[in-house]
Amino acid sequence: MKDKLLYLTIGLLIGIVVMQSGNGGGVSASSEMSSMEPSSSPVLDSGGIIAVTGDGWWMLDEYGRAWTFQLVDGVTTCWLHISEFDSPIPVSQIKFWGRWTIVTTDNNFLIKTGVNYWHNCGPWPGGAVQTKPETWGGVKSRYDDKK
Repeated sequence: MKDKLLYLTIGLLIGIVVMQSGNGGGVSASSEMSSMEPSSSPVLDSGGIIAVTGDGWWMLDEYGRAWTFQLVDGVTTCWLHISEFDSPIPVSQIKFWGRWTIVTTDNNFLIKTGVNYWHNCGPWPGGAVQTKPETWGGVKSRYDDKK
């Protein structure tokens, strides 16, 4: 657990340094799958990162776009925008985000079940339970041991 927390912290610090360094490390969101080489300096038009998956491989920006990176044959391609995993709802309504799951601020659970399809499972079932209204006097009289 400590190792995961260490890697997450290091990843977040690297992300902050990259975002503050001037080149931004981002790409234009106009393409479906954008990539950049580390030597290029595109103008950053993506918002700040608001969520990162536990493994650090996926990020969600403030516009609800999903980003990742790719390592193929020892070559890293940074900032790939994968629109298939973009959020189907405004980020202001997101409480928790994962690549395949979203929990909304009103505790609805969404799960990705297909290409560009998110299924709303509804609210978390562990909420309040409806009961029959009762007065405090009625409760006291029911358990009154003087009867």
